[in-house]
Amino acid sequence: MEKVIYSILNGDSEFHAAFPTLYERGAVPDKPIAPFAVYALVGTPRQGRAYPRLPRLEVWLYDNRGDYSKINAGLERVDELLLDIAHVYVDDQHVAQADPQGWSGYLYDDIYRANTRNAAYLVIGSGG
Repeated sequence: MEKVIYSILNGDSEFHAAFPTLYERGAVPDKPIAPFAVYALVGTPRQGRAYPRLPRLEVWLYDNRGDYSKINAGLERVDELLLDIAHVYVDDQHVAQADPQGWSGYLYDDIYRANTRNAAYLVIGSGG
């Protein structure tokens, strides 16, 4: 499902203009240049259960110190993009639906020295 998420976020001109670099978690360089975005699928579906656990998508937006208006606008755009998903396919991966789980509070990341917030979604799909 990672290819689908990357394609949706990186392919949107409005989101890409505000957050030009999109990383998958684990691929962020030591000193990224803000603003940037990070996405991660956390957890894996459990097979053979009556109620399988859905993967949780987290989208983290980072910007330089200051107010959070750019981050908030970016998260609103992510909501618009992901809540509109209706069976998106990229190669062998598929996302059918993303259900919002809310936004984090206003955070500061000491490692990247940047303001940050994230939005989380439960994702229904396959592949990846």
